[in-house]
Amino acid sequence: MENTAPQPGRNWAIAGIISGALALILIPILFGPLGMVLGAVGLTRGARRLGAIAIGVSVASLVLGLILNAVLLYMMEAR
Repeated sequence: MENTAPQPGRNWAIAGIISGALALILIPILFGPLGMVLGAVGLTRGARRLGAIAIGVSVASLVLGLILNAVLLYMMEAR
């Protein structure tokens, strides 16, 4: 039988994943750390797997988002 009890940190972790994904395309310096914090809250409240995924997505999106922004700024200056 499946465990249907809701995990209290699940919503926090999902918000962290969404924030981490937004960090890739919007404001990485804001949404990246926000996603990490939300993922950590989800992790401590019981959603271990989703919380860890949220932290990983946020870190990766923060790094990639900053690199993409730097490349785009360089390309705009080169013109």
